[in-house]
Parts: sequence; C-alpha cells; structure tokens
Amino acid sequence: MHNLQDKFLRLGFLEELEKEFTAGYVYEIYPTTEQRQYIHKNCGCKRQLHNIFVAQLYDYLESINFKCGYIPKEFVKNLPTVKSIKEKFSYMKEVDSLALSAARLDFVNSIKKYNDEYVPKGNQYKKKALKQVKTIGKELTFRDLKGMPKFSAKFFSEQSFTTNNQKGTVRLEGYLGESSRYMALVIPKLKNPIKLRYHRDLPENCRITKAVIKRIGQDRYTVSLIVIYTKEYVTLKHDKETLAKVKDYLNNHKELCLGLDYAQQGGCVPSSKDKTLLDNILASFQKTYHKNECKLKALQKKLAKKEKQSNAYLKLLKRIQKLHRKVANIRKNALHILSFRIVKQFALVSVEDIDLRAMSQTLKLAKNLLDNGFGMFRLMLEYKLKHKGMIFVKINRFEKSTQKCHECGYINTLTKNLAIKEYDCGGCGKHLYRDYNASLNIRDIGISMIEPKLFEEKQNKFSLANLRSKRARNLS
Repeated sequence: MHNLQDKFLRLGFLEELEKEFTAGYVYEIYPTTEQRQYIHKNCGCKRQLHNIFVAQLYDYLESINFKCGYIPKEFVKNLPTVKSIKEKFSYMKEVDSLALSAARLDFVNSIKKYNDEYVPKGNQYKKKALKQVKTIGKELTFRDLKGMPKFSAKFFSEQSFTTNNQKGTVRLEGYLGESSRYMALVIPKLKNPIKLRYHRDLPENCRITKAVIKRIGQDRYTVSLIVIYTKEYVTLKHDKETLAKVKDYLNNHKELCLGLDYAQQGGCVPSSKDKTLLDNILASFQKTYHKNECKLKALQKKLAKKEKQSNAYLKLLKRIQKLHRKVANIRKNALHILSFRIVKQFALVSVEDIDLRAMSQTLKLAKNLLDNGFGMFRLMLEYKLKHKGMIFVKINRFEKSTQKCHECGYINTLTKNLAIKEYDCGGCGKHLYRDYNASLNIRDIGISMIEPKLFEEKQNKFSLANLRSKRARNLS
C-alpha cells in the first residue's frame, strides 16, 4: 500500500470500504474484412437513424414556430420506435437491433441535455452563426442554438456503436493462437468472434454490461468493455472531527500539500521547490503539437491538392490521422506519468478553477493552452487522488491568489498584467515571483477549504436519490 495511505490509516483519517464500481476497459481489436463490413453497417445505420430523428425534430419545431426555449416533451413521447423504422428500411434488419435502440436513447438524451443544461443558462447562439449575421446578414433560427441536436455527417462523424450484453451475448472467449495476449470477442449477429489484444486483465468476478466498438481513422478499431465489479477501496472520513484533525495535520506538514498555478509556458508552476518535480513538470508539458506542427502543415497542404475521397486522398488522410493520434498519445502518456508521481508524493493537491474553455477562445492563448492539456491533467489528478483516499481541491477562480502576497497579505493590483513576472511587495518589500507566489496562495487556500461542505457537494451531486429524482423529472 502507498506510504501516505499507511500513514493516514494509522492516524485514523482513512477507512476501508467495499463498493460496486463501473469502469471501462479499452482494447485493440483486429476484425477481418467481413467483420469490418459489419461494423461499418452498424455505424452507418446508427448515423442514418440519428439523422431521421433530427429531421423529424426540425420539422416539428418549424410546425409550431419554435424560436427558443424548451423542446416540448410531446415530441419525445411521439418519437417513432426502432421497429417501425426498420420496416421501412429492410437493410437495418441486418445490423444489431440493440445498437439502433442505443442510438435512439442517445438522441432522447441529447434533447434532455439541451432542456436541462443549455436552456436554464439562457438560449445562446453559436459564434459561427453570429458571425454570419454580420457578414452575410443571416437570420438566426433554432438550428443555430447551442446544444440543439444536429445532423451527423458521413465522413466526419464519430464511427461507433453500442451493444448491450444480454445473457452472455457479449463475452470474451479463450485464447487465439499460441500467444495468451490475444482473446476472442463475441458480439451479437457475428458468426465468428473478433480477434482482441488482451493487454490488460479485467477485474475478478466482473460482469460485462455493454461494449462500445469504435472505428478510429481508416484502419484502427477499438472496443470499450463496460464492466461492473465489487472492490475494497480506501476513502477519507468526512465527519467534522476527522476533517479538523486532517486540516491541522496538513497545516503542520505543508510539504505534503501542493498548489498548482496554471502557466502558458511550462504548463503549471508548483508550490514545491523539489527539483525532480519541476523537471518532471517541464518534461510532461512539452508542446507535442507545436513540435509536429511543421509536419502536419506540409501534409495538409498536399491533402488540399488531392481529389476528395480518392485513393491518394485517403492514403494521405490516413497519415495525418496517425500523426494526430501520435501527438495525442504522447501528451496523454506524459500527463498520466506526471499525475501518478504527484499522487504518490502529496496528500492534498489544490488547483485554480479557471475557465479553460473561455481562455481557449482567445487567439493568443488558445494554441498553447490546448497543447498543454491542463484540463485533462486536472481530471487525472482528481480521480487518482480520490482513488487513493487523498484530497483534491478546486479553489474559486475569483480568489486573489495572484495579487495577494504570501508573506504579509498585501494586495497588488498591478499583477493583473500578465507581462509582470517579478515584483517587490508593497507591504513587506520581499521580492516575489508572480506564479510561484500564486501557487503558495492556492496551496494555503486549499488547506483552509477542508470542511464537510467540500465533500457534501460532490456526494449530493452524484447521490442515488438525486439521480433517481432527475430521472423521474426527465421521464415526466
């Protein structure tokens, strides 16, 4: 067990529980030519079914002169079943009916998401549509609303489908060939199983609920097996007395706490002066897209001169997709290694809840921000710390962590200017480094936020009672 876990268990801060988990395990699959055709048919029928529902939605909204607001629940109630659509299109009977049912459910969920998330915020139009109003005088309609379900394109849509496990219709069978690294995946309506690279063991006594088969690029296929299993895990006690003890302990041992301040250059600045940690952060946020930008630019120039969907076009597109995939995998792998090292070393990690989506809209910050992958890094830290029974804190984005002096608390408003990296404090006169000072403030604010409220919000948000009530509201 982890050293910090041992220490916190001895101090009585953690408890061991047994819980049912749901997780997804992604594997590479190698289908034959016939199996590829079956996968393509399922993806195509799913796309067509989605487009049929979108066309019906747009016709219905036009008939009631819909401009903005909630989509009426009458439409969902009168939505045609998969069985009635399969009677019109005979070739849909050749594919998995569960995949089509999942596509219908996804469409219904997209309408619920629009009603629950986008409408309460106030109907907003897409930026592209607003620009067209200024340039060509376009009239805004409900099709330009954010979150509104839209048509799925043939060549640029996600090529995937979902099938559920019904009494063993989705399962893994014995080894293929001499090597134990390969197994056979059985899915409905396929006579022969698909070859699967079994690089990672599934949990013991797990139950496969569904499989999501995805086509990536031209020739790569993966399957995500969603499994349910019971496992013992360690969690932090959330009562007031224990959290007060944890807070006092971390105040006296600040070397176990880490504050991270986002930075365009270097990804983030830590509050710890550990040289190995600084080297690891600089190595992880290495601007992988920026390094491969020249290659991508040259390939995309060649692609623009080719005839669309020709053999040469598809061959060049395959190379571009492979390079994009390589860039993403390098970034993801580096962030996984860095987050694992941080979780192993620190008991509390606090970050600033900055709006990365809004920052990515600016021309000066967008490319570096997206290339850093700081949002993905925050998610990795959150679930890994929670899995270890440690603490992850997001402080309010409006906290004056940059302006406030860590030593005396003096507020310097001049630090709002991003060009100022070093300055002398007007209160105590100490020479401060802007980002490092902010990371120390973020660390201290994170320690002060250790209260039952911090954990109650997350529990209430994902509690079973809330999920049931939300489901009842959606169905009503």
